[in-house]
Amino acid sequence: MDVEIIIENDHESLITTTLLKSKENKNVEVVPSACEKKRKKGVFNPQWLLNSQVSSFLREYKLDSTKILCIACNETFSIHYGGKNDIDRHIKLKRHINNMKSFNINRQLITSTMKPNKEIEETAAAEGAFVYHGVKHGHSYLSQQCTTNVLKTIFS
Repeated sequence: MDVEIIIENDHESLITTTLLKSKENKNVEVVPSACEKKRKKGVFNPQWLLNSQVSSFLREYKLDSTKILCIACNETFSIHYGGKNDIDRHIKLKRHINNMKSFNINRQLITSTMKPNKEIEETAAAEGAFVYHGVKHGHSYLSQQCTTNVLKTIFS
């Protein structure tokens, strides 16, 4: 946008000058003081997981820091514009409330039924060793003789 300034003097009849607006003046940065913390809004904050209400189902979405993962709903949602308010809004959804009911029940069932069992672990290790041994020898006739020795060692 051009602006003309007209200056009239008694000695000179007319002087015109043209002023151009500079684009440099539009980008003015405000430097925060040393006391203020620089905080990005809309990025995952690990302190949110300290809240016991959300720590059971929320996880950081590793691929994008502006999104968060809800394990109960099995979905990611953006926190870019609202931050913590987006999380609060998600918690109030009917779909999330229903998913949380089943999520808590399933979590209790899984943790109570899947207890480590030494016998199961030993059986799995024996099966793995047997399969590895068979693959290593190519299931040939000569390997059967060796397999017998391995089975004796496993089950003795």
